[in-house]
Amino acid sequence: MKVVLAILLACAMASAADIEIFTRDLDQIANATPDNRAAAVDRLMNKMPQVVIALRSETRPIRSRIVREYRALRADSQTGAPAGSSGSTSLVLQPFLADIFGISFEAGSVLKTVSGSTINLQIKPAGIFCAARSEDSSEAAPDSDCLDFWKRVGFSFAFDQGRSNAPSQLVALEDDFSQARVHFDLLQPFLRNAEEEVANSLGSLSEGAAEITLQFTLANPTLMQWVAETRTALLQVMGATEAERRAGLEMVWSAQLDKLQALFRTNPAVQPLVPGFEKFADQAIEANARSIILERLQRTNFAAEVSWDRPDVAKANNVNGIVVKGQRPPDLITARLIYSRNYRPLVLTANAEASWFTETLPGMSGNFRNWLVSASATFLLKEIPNFGKTTLSFSGLIGDLHQQPLGFDYTVPLPDDPTQMVKVDLSGSIRAFNTKLEFPTANKSVTIPVSFTYTNRTDLQKETDVKGSVGLTLRFDSFFPSK
Repeated sequence: MKVVLAILLACAMASAADIEIFTRDLDQIANATPDNRAAAVDRLMNKMPQVVIALRSETRPIRSRIVREYRALRADSQTGAPAGSSGSTSLVLQPFLADIFGISFEAGSVLKTVSGSTINLQIKPAGIFCAARSEDSSEAAPDSDCLDFWKRVGFSFAFDQGRSNAPSQLVALEDDFSQARVHFDLLQPFLRNAEEEVANSLGSLSEGAAEITLQFTLANPTLMQWVAETRTALLQVMGATEAERRAGLEMVWSAQLDKLQALFRTNPAVQPLVPGFEKFADQAIEANARSIILERLQRTNFAAEVSWDRPDVAKANNVNGIVVKGQRPPDLITARLIYSRNYRPLVLTANAEASWFTETLPGMSGNFRNWLVSASATFLLKEIPNFGKTTLSFSGLIGDLHQQPLGFDYTVPLPDDPTQMVKVDLSGSIRAFNTKLEFPTANKSVTIPVSFTYTNRTDLQKETDVKGSVGLTLRFDSFFPSK
């Protein structure tokens, strides 16, 4: 247990007086009977190395490392546009948005008949506020004390860059804005107690741990004296009530930690040990921070979304009579549930969604448009140092288009008599398969997804199709400074 003490002390904490994390241990001493008080103090002295390391520089370096690992190891963060966009690389959406801000550029459709390019913007207002207020991007991560609930809420806006430039066979567009989404994390990773868990898991480097333990028990008189003085000072705290004893213990404990910090900064008998302690601490923290994050990611994640899709507007009468000038198909409202389970190196994800028209036009059979169910398996491949892990995903989708995709009839001219128009029924089942390879850079702050999709139909054609799409995604979480 004394191993972690050496680790912590070698790190020369900026403020050792913050002792909130010792609440339970100090309470046990304050409540102990005279016969049991020495044992309670010994328990604190033995446990102290585990928890104090989480206070190094007011916990921020530890939390920043944990958050950095959390972001680099995530394989279930979504920044791109959904499958129904003109430009998309994803058949299945992942459950988490970027913690602060994200942007993607994607070209090539997945389920759309006419491919295009889509710019997708994601923003979490609470994450931006927390990162800017504290000048620490780790405060934007889930489960920090800053606006914890509101950091679950995110927004996404899609802009179809191709539709206002060149009319498709179907329609020409009025402007680029195509979709708005509201995202809510029903479940999210828990990182708040990870600092203490990192401290609890230290000791994996047995050789260094044995050497540090030796310094605090037999080899270094200065450190041994500090341990003895701290134990004696805690035992001498008196008080008529539990509250008085507790206040006295807090004062003594805080003062002793400050003395210990000073020893590592100024005492010539201790200073030569500091480089070795720091090296051991850094190695242990990095290794255990990753193990804690791995454990945190091995859990169920769940999110809900509601999106508003704004369809095209015709600028002129269409040659096949589908739409007339100025006509806009009804807007779409989509409700979506996103489930994910991380089994590293495998992440399983499932989506379930349904869409409704916002109005009923003549000839429509109600507002309901379609339902879709999709699932993906994402494999984490070899990690590239300073870049991140490449991921390979396989996704499948099934669904049913309950009525015409635009809400009104789709008519085309007869091949043998172009003057005659015939109605085409575009309702029916949808099947699709997608594989995507995502290349990371800058510890996954920038990723390049490349995907290929096979589908039995698209939204406006009942013919099989094979499509390729590519994108560029930027997550600005790690671009913000961290303390």
